[in-house]
Amino acid sequence: QQQQQQQPSQPPAQQAQQGQHQQQQFAPPSYGQPAQPLPPAPSQPQQQQYEQQAQPPAAQIESVAAGTHFTTTQSTRFNEMLDALSGTKDSIKNGKNWIMENVHSSPAIASGFLARLNSLDDANKKIFILYLINDALYHSMKNREDQAVVDDAFSCAVLERLPEILAATLHGTSPDVKGKVEQILDLWVKRKIYPDNAIAVLKTHLAAYSTGTKRPRDGMGDEPGGTRARYQ
Repeated sequence: QQQQQQQPSQPPAQQAQQGQHQQQQFAPPSYGQPAQPLPPAPSQPQQQQYEQQAQPPAAQIESVAAGTHFTTTQSTRFNEMLDALSGTKDSIKNGKNWIMENVHSSPAIASGFLARLNSLDDANKKIFILYLINDALYHSMKNREDQAVVDDAFSCAVLERLPEILAATLHGTSPDVKGKVEQILDLWVKRKIYPDNAIAVLKTHLAAYSTGTKRPRDGMGDEPGGTRARYQ
């Protein structure tokens, strides 16, 4: 007690300031207290730098807008759709619906089919992809003004990659797969999805590839002028 009495007492103003500091440090906040000030807004050069970092490169924006590349979300959904493809009517219907919803990205979809086919060894999974392409083509052609003119986005994009797609489908598979591919080509002629001369050219290269005179990386055609030009 004597030691406590010997300690000098703090002035009242200092005691009040210390008590207020302890209250601010330990007391829980209550309603009505002023909000903490917001951090200062970035300067204009800093804001421009942030916006540039957040934006994808201009080339990427253009390729996505042109439909030649997927967005990250599209790429994920496309691969999930192919992973779920089992050959059932529901799985093919779901895949067709996704394609029709993303038809503006038809070139990227066609390239995606080719990439997946090149990565597969399972002949059944390859045929399932071809069945999906067939179903999507049938629904896409309904958007044509003239059914005899191949001008819808999906049909044109698939036709550009079709020689490679068919070659990748046949690579490493048994002869019965070739028969199924030919049945699909005949169906495309019957439904007028592609003109007769286009299918005839494809069948010619299909036969050449099946006999081993063509390699998978050669695709199905060697003529200059582009795929659609060869079929006209």
